[in-house]
Amino acid sequence: LSSEEISNMEKVVLASTQERLDMKRVAELLLERESNYSEQWGNIETTSGPPSTGSIALAAAIVTALATDLFSHSWSISFIIFVLAFVIASGDPLDEEGIAGSIARIVGRTTLKSIDVAKPKIRAVARAAVIGEAELASLMTNLGALEQENYDLRSSVQSYLREDDYFRSSVQSYSIEDDGVNQREEYKSWWN
Repeated sequence: LSSEEISNMEKVVLASTQERLDMKRVAELLLERESNYSEQWGNIETTSGPPSTGSIALAAAIVTALATDLFSHSWSISFIIFVLAFVIASGDPLDEEGIAGSIARIVGRTTLKSIDVAKPKIRAVARAAVIGEAELASLMTNLGALEQENYDLRSSVQSYLREDDYFRSSVQSYSIEDDGVNQREEYKSWWN
């Protein structure tokens, strides 16, 4: 194993341990039972390694600041909450006594995992928005052609139905006692 692979393995183990420690602390103090947070999010495949402590703290700070702004409508209070959440989430889980840091890191990790899960959908929407104009024009052209074809087919069907009605009424008027000469001439002129 190279030193880079060993370093990556250490980061994964450290991040996983911090996540479990945060969840355990919150579960013990708030819920007084075991939590299955790791099992819920553990099966999600991510494209990158574990998030850094800074990115977790930043995500937690952004989410808490936005939530605060939604409730207080004050940018100054939101900024103060942003800074506090960032500092609290950046703390070392082993040196903390309360659960505020654990909750902040859980919020940050959940936010980052949610973003990671939503990335393919967001990319597809963005691609549709960028390519959508040309594709929309193409679809409109195809729609016009299909509407014209539909009109032509309906006209043909109506014509065939009129011919069928005429034929049925002519057949009903034809009887075996007639010699059929007049009727046959009428059909010949009709088909030609």
